[in-house]
Amino acid sequence: MISGLVKNIQKKDYLFWLKIAVLSVLLGRAYQHFFWRLPYSSIFWDEKLMHPFLGLLGFDSWDAYLQSSWIDTFQTGVGLVFLLTCILVFFPESLQRRLKYLFLISGIALTLVALALFKEQFYRFGQFFEYSAQVGVVYLYFWYLNRSEWLGKWFDRICRVLLGLTFLCHGLYALGYYPIPYSFQNMIIGTLPFFDELMAKNFLLFFGVMDMIAVAGLFFPNRKRLFSAALWYCILWGGLTAFARISGNFYASMPWDSLHMSAYETLYRFPHFLLPLILLVRMKQRKPS
Repeated sequence: MISGLVKNIQKKDYLFWLKIAVLSVLLGRAYQHFFWRLPYSSIFWDEKLMHPFLGLLGFDSWDAYLQSSWIDTFQTGVGLVFLLTCILVFFPESLQRRLKYLFLISGIALTLVALALFKEQFYRFGQFFEYSAQVGVVYLYFWYLNRSEWLGKWFDRICRVLLGLTFLCHGLYALGYYPIPYSFQNMIIGTLPFFDELMAKNFLLFFGVMDMIAVAGLFFPNRKRLFSAALWYCILWGGLTAFARISGNFYASMPWDSLHMSAYETLYRFPHFLLPLILLVRMKQRKPS
């Protein structure tokens, strides 16, 4: 049954999975923009950074800017851009090519989200680059719409770099190079309730080491077994960590509220397992029958 499922997955063209990855990121982030506050204030409430732009935004003083609802309006606007781009994915490719710059704008907006989180987290580079796969799939799809003939050997190389950066940064947190977020331990204990705090830390440490091994394996595509093992690890661990946002924060007494608080976080992490799946599909489809 599992082998049949794997074969069916591999029969799908890699562009199909790229579209699913793009759709999931944009849908998850759109939901977040409509219902939850993002840390845009870390950028937009930085007076040194924003003061030169006040006149352009129509404000005559810093106090007037702070008292305005500009950030809320901006966040809603970005959410609408993500939603429109999501809808565009369902339309024929000819229309997508005509409106391709919506994907570029969405990619830039996702980069801004990553920058806001990076600034909020004390400029830890791991915080910024852990979003590489999420942001990268949107840019990749824009590049495909703009220059479809480009999708050759560079596509695989860029996918490996995006994936490597994502898992490298996750591994740095799991290994304790950066302070381990409490939410990581909470998700593990919520998913595996027989774990205590020490077991959760050791669990993270083990998978932090595995992340580093997988990242190294991604850059040896000619070693087929090593490369395949690295991809399968990224698919399985990337999928488990994405869905752990739901399982680790789900409460049977308030199911819909639980999903409202966590499902969007799972959605925008789909590229963590879809990007290695894309590479695996491309590798399998290149094999002679």
